[in-house]
Amino acid sequence: MSNGASEAVRTAFRLLIRDKKDGIMVPIPQYPLYSALLTLDGGTMVKYYLDEEKGWGVDTEEVV
Repeated sequence: MSNGASEAVRTAFRLLIRDKKDGIMVPIPQYPLYSALLTLDGGTMVKYYLDEEKGWGVDTEEVV
C-alpha cells in the first residue's frame, strides 16, 4: 500500500538501487517520474525505445 503511484515507484527504486552501477530499464518515451527519481536515488537509466508504428512495441533485437 502506498499514497499513490509516485510513492510506490520511489519505494521500488530505493529497494533496487544501491549506487550508480545499478540500472533501471526505462521505456522511451517515458514518464518523467522515472528519470527524476533515478537522478535523486543515484541509479542509472537504461533506455529502451518503443516503436509507435508497431503499436508501441519493443524490438527485442535492440534491447541488449
